[in-house]
Amino acid sequence: MAIKMPSQQEFSDAMDEQEVRAAIDRYEQMIESGYDDSEALWYNLGVHYMTIKEWEKARDTFLKALELSPDLLQALVNLGGVYFHLNEYKKAEKFNRKALEINPDFIHARSNLAMSLMSQGNFKETISQLEQVLKMEPKHPIALVSMSRAHAALGNEEKMKEYQERAKEVGVKFV
Repeated sequence: MAIKMPSQQEFSDAMDEQEVRAAIDRYEQMIESGYDDSEALWYNLGVHYMTIKEWEKARDTFLKALELSPDLLQALVNLGGVYFHLNEYKKAEKFNRKALEINPDFIHARSNLAMSLMSQGNFKETISQLEQVLKMEPKHPIALVSMSRAHAALGNEEKMKEYQERAKEVGVKFV
């Protein structure tokens, strides 16, 4: 079953922290009243927790959403993002890989996987993942910057400069 779910950025743009906390209170009241079997409720609660950077609560709510719907793609990716923010890069990698098993073309999952791999020092696979991102979206600024960093970590100065130039062409400013 496909559920249209807003992204974390859509929530962030639309709500200030006070509004987010009020929404969280409403979701928690729904859960307390027994309406706790909806993956969409748990997912949306998790997005709200992410918006205010309450990573542990976001983790717990995304896990609950996945108990109810194990293949909920956006919950998998967001849970990977939460684990990344908690510096649990192996777990971030795991959930982004699971998302990619469901949809190999999900660019957000693939770029998140690359970031998790880079944080673990796996630069060769980082580059492989980012190459796939750039095949889908050649001007992806985060992928271009990350390619530059991964090549720098491997000592490949020529490739590092190439990706820095490509990143500059799409508006990235290096300081």
